[in-house]
Amino acid sequence: MTQRSEPVVIRPAVPADSMEIARLVLLAIEDLAELYTGTTEEQSILHVLSDYAQMEVCRFSYRNVLLAELDGQVAGGVLSYPADQLDALDAPLYAHLQKTQPAAKVPVECEGRELYLDSLAVYPHYRGHGLGGHLVRSVLERAQDLDYPRVSLLVDREKPRVRAMYERLGFVPQRTYSLQGHPYDRMVHVL
Repeated sequence: MTQRSEPVVIRPAVPADSMEIARLVLLAIEDLAELYTGTTEEQSILHVLSDYAQMEVCRFSYRNVLLAELDGQVAGGVLSYPADQLDALDAPLYAHLQKTQPAAKVPVECEGRELYLDSLAVYPHYRGHGLGGHLVRSVLERAQDLDYPRVSLLVDREKPRVRAMYERLGFVPQRTYSLQGHPYDRMVHVL
């Protein structure tokens, strides 16, 4: 890992960050974005994700996002939310999908009383500087501040380096989870 002389700034997102949030979420969840947006065209996906990000109550709301900045530029971000509030957070997704895919079902990725780390992305030219670790530690602090006993996440089984980062930060694999027919490992960090 390359050391940086500039300090990393972790800050809460604001509504004006909505397009940045959309880009980071798309970078993190890739083709799963089609499921949440009801479209396959990248610009349309970004538009819908940006709309979600501006909402006060939504899984993808700016209120659930922390951004990492270097030299005043957004370098990455993390999306996390309380699992026990998922029904309310997903209501806007269902309302949107009702227009395009009435039978669409948004998968449940988290459970119970935990803070769920939904997605983490660092722009490629900022990788290797420890930003992912900074963002994950910020989510762990947020969970403690909100009095959640654990943080959970799903990690793609085809991304062993990402999984190794989570393990270094104290996450433990719990079980295999299938999302859209693709295997993920559910990992948990008990606080």
